[in-house]
Amino acid sequence: VGRAQAFFSSATGARFPQASVAFTHDRGEVRSGEAGGSRIESRKYEPVGTLSWELDLWGKIRDRALASGKEYEATVMDWQAARFSLCVRIAKGWYEGITAGLMMRQAEEVTESYEKTLEAVEERYLSGLADALELHMARTAYSQALSQLISRKSDREQIILGLQALAGHYPDGRLTLPANLPDPSVQVL
Repeated sequence: VGRAQAFFSSATGARFPQASVAFTHDRGEVRSGEAGGSRIESRKYEPVGTLSWELDLWGKIRDRALASGKEYEATVMDWQAARFSLCVRIAKGWYEGITAGLMMRQAEEVTESYEKTLEAVEERYLSGLADALELHMARTAYSQALSQLISRKSDREQIILGLQALAGHYPDGRLTLPANLPDPSVQVL
């Protein structure tokens, strides 16, 4: 944005007269031919200035300044769009992180339930009240629930790492998000 603004300032500056001023200094010395003769020292200070102005007969300078102004506006808009996009991506990641946490807790509850079911079926199997098919089905259901829990934990971890990276923090996985989504009846603004 700063670069585009500098180009714009440079382009609009070409429409005005350009002036420059400098000072020169010259020192000289003249001696007479005899040893110990007279010596004349001279110093001369002179201001030197220039003034130039390019006439814009065909509108080339004006058009360049207008184009530079439009380019500056486009750069500012691109920058604002990038900021807005980053804000949206962070907000989306925040909601996804909370949702992933909720899904992980649900998977934990389901896994605990299947684990209790498996323990009960194993006791029944050892007592002779359940057959091998029931035991196999309980083990399969518990294994699937455990696999789902591991997947949900991994999903949540990836979301948190991505959210930390978007926020400009080192992605170490140590980010605390709320346990639940915000209440939709509460007004934010």
